[in-house]
Order: sequence, then C-alpha cells, then structure tokens
Amino acid sequence: MGLTDFLSDLLAGTDSQAPVSSLSAGDGSAVIVYECRHCGTTVGSETACCPSCQSENIVEYAIE
Repeated sequence: MGLTDFLSDLLAGTDSQAPVSSLSAGDGSAVIVYECRHCGTTVGSETACCPSCQSENIVEYAIE
C-alpha cells in the first residue's frame, strides 16, 4: 500500500493494514508512515529492506 492509498483510507475512515506510529507534535499528533521510496510499499519502522523490491531506501513521513 502506498502513501496515497493510506491517506485515502485514513480520510475515508476505513481501517488500514498499514503499520503506522503516532507521535506527539506539539499542538496535535502526527501519524508516522514508513514507505519504500522505490516501489511505494508501506513497511514497519524497523524495516531495513523492502520485502517487495529489496530496496534499502525506506523513508519516514510525518502526517499531521
């Protein structure tokens, strides 16, 4: 699941299977999403290598 799919599910109020974390962001809270930059697969925070494409380029997005 890519970031676009995750955000669509989040805004629609559906229960997503994406591994996410919540983080205090001062006046509110943020959702942290970890995603493979190469193929867009959403992964867990501890993932070092994408299970779909084997890329090691994992990025972290904070969505407030």
